[in-house]
Parts: sequence; C-alpha cells; structure tokens
Amino acid sequence: MTPARRSQTAFLILLVGTILSAAILFGAVAEVPLPGGGPRLDVRHLFVGLVLALGAAVLLTAPRERRPRAAWIAALAALPLWAALSLVELPLPVLETVAPARAAAALATPAGPIEGCDRQLVEASPPASAPISFDPLLTRQTVFYMAAAAIAFLASFAFFSGHRARLLALAVTLSLFGFAESVYGLWQWASGTPMVLWQEKTAFVDAATGTLINRNHFAQLVYIGLAATLALLLLPRAAGSDVVSRERAMAIRVALGLAVTTQLAAILASRSRAGLGCAVIVLLAAGVVFVRRRGRLRLLESLLALAVLVPLALVTVPPVLERLADVSLEWTGPAGRGEVFRTSLRIIAEHPVFGTGAGTFSLIWGGYRPPTIHGAYNYAHNDYLQVLIETGLPGFAFALLPIMLFVWRIWKRGRWQLFADPLGLPLLGALGAVALHELVDFGLQIPSNLMLVAVLAGALAPSPLIRTPGRGGRLAAAIAVLAILAAPLAVLHSLARWPALAGRIGWPDPPSVRHRIAGQQFERWRDRMSDDPAAARAAACSGL
Repeated sequence: MTPARRSQTAFLILLVGTILSAAILFGAVAEVPLPGGGPRLDVRHLFVGLVLALGAAVLLTAPRERRPRAAWIAALAALPLWAALSLVELPLPVLETVAPARAAAALATPAGPIEGCDRQLVEASPPASAPISFDPLLTRQTVFYMAAAAIAFLASFAFFSGHRARLLALAVTLSLFGFAESVYGLWQWASGTPMVLWQEKTAFVDAATGTLINRNHFAQLVYIGLAATLALLLLPRAAGSDVVSRERAMAIRVALGLAVTTQLAAILASRSRAGLGCAVIVLLAAGVVFVRRRGRLRLLESLLALAVLVPLALVTVPPVLERLADVSLEWTGPAGRGEVFRTSLRIIAEHPVFGTGAGTFSLIWGGYRPPTIHGAYNYAHNDYLQVLIETGLPGFAFALLPIMLFVWRIWKRGRWQLFADPLGLPLLGALGAVALHELVDFGLQIPSNLMLVAVLAGALAPSPLIRTPGRGGRLAAAIAVLAILAAPLAVLHSLARWPALAGRIGWPDPPSVRHRIAGQQFERWRDRMSDDPAAARAAACSGL
C-alpha cells in the first residue's frame, strides 16, 4: 500500500468515525459538557468543520483518476451555492423586485425609534439594503451543513466506488453500529429509563430512541444498519470441506440472524410508524436478492427470530397500529400535518423563487402559524417541503439534481445485475427508504444522519470515474481546498456560542451571544443602580 493510499484510508476512517461518534452524541444537535463542570460546548458546527476538513483530505489524497467527475460536483454544489445567494445584501429597490415579500418584511421592521441618554429620539428609518434570507446567520449555518454533506459524498465516492472490499468493510461498520444502537435502544425501552446518556428525555419517553432524542431518527439509523446486516447475511460464502469451516459459517449466519432480529426489535420498540414502513422496504429489497438466489431460511435462524420478535411484537405492535389509525386525522384535522402542509403552501406562494432563506423555517413559521397549532414547530416534518419553503422552486430542483443523477447512473450502469447483488441492493433499499421517510419526517435535518446518508450514497454511487487526469480531477481538488478553508469558519460557529469565549470572537456574532452579553451588562447596571443611581446612569451613557 502506497503512502498516499494509507493516508486516504486513515482520513476516511476518521471521517466515518467522526460521523458515528456524532450520532452517539445525540446526532450532533446538543451541547456537550466540558471538564470541570463549566459551560457546555455546542458541537454542531465543530462536527461540520471536522467533516469538511476530513472529507477534503480524503479527496486530496485520492488518486487523480479516482476523483469524481464534474457532473457529480456540479449536481452537489448547486443547492449550497443557490442557498448562499440569499446572503447577499441587495438594495431595497432591487429586493422589492426579486423578493417583494422579503422587502415588505424589511420595511415593516425598520431600525428605531431609540431614546438616547441625551433624550434625543432616533427616528425610525427603513434600511437601505437587506439580504433575501430572513436570518443570514441561520442560512450561513445551513449552507455549511449542505457543503459538508456534499464533501462527505464526494470523499466516499472517491474511496469506495468500484471497490467491493471497501464497501464490504463499510457494511460491517454500519451493521455493528446499528446493532449497538439497537441494543442500547432496547435496554432504554425495557428499563423505562428517562435518560438518553446523561440527558433527560423530554419527549418519546415510552419509546426506544437510542442515543438520539427522536424515535423516528433513531429508527432511521437502525434500518440503515439493518440493511447492512442483511447484506452481510445474504453474501455467498465458500463452503469449506472440513467440519470447522462449516461450523464457523453456521456461527456467522446465526450471529447475523440475531443481529437482524435485534435491529427489527429496536425499530418495533421505537414505535415509529415511518421507521417500521422503511424497515419493510429494506426487507423487501433483501427479499428480492434472497428469492433470486433461491435461498431458504434455515430452521434454527427462523426459530431464533420468532422467539425474539413474537413476544416483542405483542407488546409494541398494538401502539403502532393505534398511531397508524390516527394518520387520517392528522391529515384532515385542524392541528395536524395536513394543516402544516396547507400553511406551508401559503409560504411557498409568497416566496416562490428564492424562498425565505435556508434554515429559516422555524423563524418564518411563527408569522404564518394557524391558531389551531400550538407551540413551536421547528421543522416542516417533510424535508422536501422545507427545502421548497427555504430555497424556493429553483432550490428544490437543485436538491433533486444529485438524486436524479444517482438514479440515472444506477439505471444506466447495472439495472439488471442490481437485483441479484446481495451487497448493494439492501443498502440501496435503505437509501430509497430514507428518501420516502423524508416525506413525513426531518431526519436529514439531524447533522449526523445527513452525513451518514451522504457517505452511504457516495459509496453506492456507480462509476464512471475519470480514467485520465483532467478537468474533473482538478475541480475536485479545488473543491477540497475550499472545504479546508471553510472548515475553520464552521468551527468558529460552535466556539462563538461558548460563554467562555463570548465577545472574544467577533464572527459570526450569534444573536444568542449578544443577548447573553446584553443580559450580563443589564445585571451589572441594575446592581450599580441600586448602590449609586447617578453614577450608574453616567457610566451607561459615557460611551454614547
């Protein structure tokens, strides 16, 4: 193995390890306590920065002939570039032309009036310019997510595509991870613990959620692992002539069968309707391979599966059936998914071209929320719909580009061999299940789930790779260099939220940090007012 290949392998292992570690840390959406009991650190963009840097390193150390072609790069870069356009400050007359609803919102909330210390009034005045995004900070963060997922796909493509042994190693890794998540989720459900690691559950307390907060996102991780386990179970094995070889092969089959049973049990314990449906899709994909190979389940494996699944199904299936009975009410009732969908169509109608800005759904929803829906609604519970709202019709088309290219390449290169592929078809079934799952959920809004799906898709994306060094290889290297330059900026987004560094990092200046600093200043001012009002007023106005 050459030094470049060893380096690429090491970077890829670090990339996959980082993604799986983030899945263990609540999907990289929570804060991690630091030693000494100090303030917690927001790991979201720390994770994104690592993915950008490691993915870029995999691309740069890949042989030039294995770097992805320009078609893949263009398809993956279209959405983040389009989303980044909404960060550009536009003069108000231009904004009124290209995004009239956004311009109206900017005019409705001008700066001022403000009463100064000298009793002068700063008059309210409309802004001279504004970006298309309703919240540039949220949009910038989401663009980082999109770019990291694109880099993860390209890195995985450069490393795995066309390498059967490497894809097999990835399947083993995903199978082990899915099994570990399943065991933890089942223990969590059976013990009735209210904790996820060191954090207390506030929702889904009666369901298995593993190391994630949401049962649907947990089910998504597990059925991806289930697909990998089924792929390993279906792989043909050379039959040895001696007793030891036969016993070893039987032991492997039994172990994999138990792993499949455990993962199915965990999905049942999650009580996720969509998760259960997606698991069925994965099973059907594996079933196609199984039937084409004219295989048959062995008696021991069948009895083991039934011994575990039947008692568990008696406990978990009735609640799932009850939730399935509520589907029609959710779509027709005044406070369910149907009302969210209808309200979302109103938002799209008012922002059809550029949308409201990537990542701004939770912000924009409050202005449209029907009175029948109470509480915060941070996601549309339909990622396709959310992309439409946030990036408009062009953004939605750009989001579909990599999916369309992926399907076309699969169809063109190996549509007939695909149905007999024991390794590829179950994993492709998992990707198809994810695509359908996002119609009713927001699993890909979770950073670790998004990056894991990107790595799996890149590994399964078929060639062609460029045969000789050329424009595609140079473009991939240029994209990798940009990713390395962007990685520190993503890390700053995480560090800027850490109270110990608040005010010391000038960028990105999150509103939450400004609010915290203003609160601290107010507390100090109030304390001084109670001791010496005149001195406190003079100190407050001394800088004006």
